[in-house]
Amino acid sequence: MQITDYISDRLRSQYFRGDYVVGIDKRLKELKSFIGIGFDDVRMLGAYGIGGISKTTIGKVIYNLISCHLDGVSFLPNVREQSILQLQKKLLIDIIGMNDKNLNDVDEGINVIKRKLWQKKVLIVVHNVDCSSQLEYLVPNPDWIGGGSRIIITTRDKLLLVDEHGVDAIYEVEGLDYEESMYLFSFYAFKQSCPKQGYEQLSQYIVNYAKGLPLALKVLGSFLHGRTISEWEKALDKQAYLSMKEIHDVLKISFDRLDYQTQNIFLDITCFFEGEERDLVSRILDGAEKAITTLYDMSLLTFSNNWIVMHPFVQQMGQEIVCQESHGEPRKQSRLWRSRDFYHILSNNEGTNVIEGIFLNASAVEPIEFTSELRSLKICQDLKCGSGVKNYGVHVSIDFEFPSYDLRYLHSDVYPLEYLPSNFDGKNLFELNLQYSKMRGLWKGSKILEKLKVINLSHSQQLVQIPGLSADTPNLEDLILEGCANLEKLPRSIWEMDSLANLDLSH
Repeated sequence: MQITDYISDRLRSQYFRGDYVVGIDKRLKELKSFIGIGFDDVRMLGAYGIGGISKTTIGKVIYNLISCHLDGVSFLPNVREQSILQLQKKLLIDIIGMNDKNLNDVDEGINVIKRKLWQKKVLIVVHNVDCSSQLEYLVPNPDWIGGGSRIIITTRDKLLLVDEHGVDAIYEVEGLDYEESMYLFSFYAFKQSCPKQGYEQLSQYIVNYAKGLPLALKVLGSFLHGRTISEWEKALDKQAYLSMKEIHDVLKISFDRLDYQTQNIFLDITCFFEGEERDLVSRILDGAEKAITTLYDMSLLTFSNNWIVMHPFVQQMGQEIVCQESHGEPRKQSRLWRSRDFYHILSNNEGTNVIEGIFLNASAVEPIEFTSELRSLKICQDLKCGSGVKNYGVHVSIDFEFPSYDLRYLHSDVYPLEYLPSNFDGKNLFELNLQYSKMRGLWKGSKILEKLKVINLSHSQQLVQIPGLSADTPNLEDLILEGCANLEKLPRSIWEMDSLANLDLSH
């Protein structure tokens, strides 16, 4: 019998049954080299990942695996929710049976831990750490404890493991693969290892959407258990699974730990910039680069090459926070991304200065007009055909008052005018993206846009000229004119711009 088979049988007979055994064998193989079973050195292993990814399972797997070989063991659950002093007392009770009711100070507590655990071979699992002080007062220095000891730390914040306490190895707890996900979902939805007949495609859709997050698979499976196919279809059509409170509450714990600026950048990304390039977001939002790094360390986003990727349930959690801030009134939301909310505001003339950003899919809506001061405005177009777009309408008059002073990012796939309005004031604009527009030129006369880094007019078939940009946009880095077949010439001054790093004239 292989060691993983033996361990899996042993785990099933102890703490683990049902959902806990899904994916255990593969993760044990990955963890084996980190844990170093049988070695006499002291090792500290950190495991991190998004909420609901089963970090608890990893901690319990290791606890069950090696606890019988040690002088004492302690599993400290949900550290972030408990008093450090009480956890110190629990650690001492677990390992040496000492219940010191006179212990009243965490500084005294860590000194007692040092004395009582001196050179003992121990296992300590510190679960759900969210600040360095918890490690400082609960994790003994490796020099204090005996050879063969193991300390396991689980957290959502990778930075705690990198910066603190000399963690020897860091393990990222990843999601389940497709087969594991289907098994876990089926266990809760059907009480068997695979979907019932007739439910296969619906189950496949949900499993693909959950993207390996065990918490989502369990909650969704339990929610749909015992329901008919038509009830499943109705729930999926209404996207009821997106706002499951049990999932959001777990994920929101990470959001609540962020500082104010990082929270706002997180909400901007969930509403506007998921799937966009990291460099773009860093240019547009103040402090974004530092915030993006924090969000990555907290497992709230990842990257595909340089593109920002969020788990669907993390993105939905962020959008739900924005909705809740308005108490169900879209006109009070800071960010708008749903067409129905935008048109409700327009049809009732309810626009307010609270609205900071709009992301709008113009192919799904009626003609629109803008009347707000914004930081970000994006009007996307789903149905592109060849070098043009289907003629959905963004209707504006030539002299309309553009919401431009605070605007940092302007993206429209359906910009209808020949030029930017004469009253356009883009002093804070970082990116101008007007692909597939009807523009003949950028603007008439001179406009000073010192912060502008990117101009993208790709596939603007009616574009025939652009102004001299060296004086108007002295910091321009990217000028993208791909597919602008009727562009007659470029100003000579463009070739003299020191800042320009990318000029795309391809067809």
